[in-house]
Amino acid sequence: MAFAAFTACEDQDDDNNGNNPKEHFRIKVTGLTGVDEVTEVRAMTLYAGNRFPEKITVADLVNGKFTIDLPVLIAADQLETITPTVLNLPEGITMTPASLQGIIADFWGYNANNELIGSFVMLESGNVMAAVARYYYTDRPATITGTHIDRHGNKWVYDATFSEGWNLVYQTQESAFARDAEMQITTTMSTKNIMDEEWFFLKS
Repeated sequence: MAFAAFTACEDQDDDNNGNNPKEHFRIKVTGLTGVDEVTEVRAMTLYAGNRFPEKITVADLVNGKFTIDLPVLIAADQLETITPTVLNLPEGITMTPASLQGIIADFWGYNANNELIGSFVMLESGNVMAAVARYYYTDRPATITGTHIDRHGNKWVYDATFSEGWNLVYQTQESAFARDAEMQITTTMSTKNIMDEEWFFLKS
């Protein structure tokens, strides 16, 4: 497992001359270790349904760092229809609008032989199994809000506001034991920064 710092910013161009404005959402990751085999990072579509992932763009990984430019506009044929049913939202959670087009970006690491050897993910520093951050793309502004508690005391809390384009979304899980010693889990999804995230490389 490797980790690194990162920055993300929109609408930068390499030569700073103003050409091609607002064409990319740039993600810079530096300080990676344990990635000597990785030569290329591919941003892939991750779908909520059963559709096979597709390539969005690629970047070279050199000296433990990479810069990848996600297109500000994603082609319509790479998007999928997102609804509360597709997301399996529990009762009490409201999605507005009730249908939109979107994807999640997944980041895969390949070696010089074009072999997939792992993936890059953003996890919570010091608590890597309980929280994850991902880039979501939506074709329009949207919200997913509300709270649901099941009969076992498990809770889902949604507080996500999406702008058109790329959004960094945080998902966390916290567990606790109730008085009857039954474990209860609280799952939170938010576009607010609710975790201290770092990039990790997880080998396949």
